[in-house]
Amino acid sequence: QLSQISTVSGIEKLNTTLQGLSSSLASSQSLQSTAMIGHTVFAAGNTLGLTGGAAAPGGIQLASAADSVKVNILGPSGNIVRQLDLGPQPAGVTGFQWDGLNDSGATVAAGTYTFQVAASSGAQKVGATPLTAGIVSGVTLAADGLRVNVNGVGNVTLDQIKLIM
Repeated sequence: QLSQISTVSGIEKLNTTLQGLSSSLASSQSLQSTAMIGHTVFAAGNTLGLTGGAAAPGGIQLASAADSVKVNILGPSGNIVRQLDLGPQPAGVTGFQWDGLNDSGATVAAGTYTFQVAASSGAQKVGATPLTAGIVSGVTLAADGLRVNVNGVGNVTLDQIKLIM
């Protein structure tokens, strides 16, 4: 019985130590994440924020290399405003810039646009996840973990961020 009591006491001390380490790790991670404030990050999403005179950044995460990657930019009513041909791209995260022009070369109105991605390698379709770019405006330590506040995207976890610029 004494050895069982000793084991239980040791487990309780170990749990207390692990909880302390977990709290320290969360605080450290929060402090390190503040270095991202003001930086552009890419997270899952399909929106492009077009402001007057500035190019709108977007991104794509490809499951494998693609021979052809095309991005269709859609207006508020869902019509294709512009198609960008990014050509062949390697697997992983690829960024692109939309200059705010439509397919005719005319400047479109500032606002929020959406985009779709079509990627292929030969006749095979390649998995492509659209990524929205936004500037990190803050970091929140919530009950469910650390969240990064990204303008135009919302609150995301660190594992949802695919690229930091």
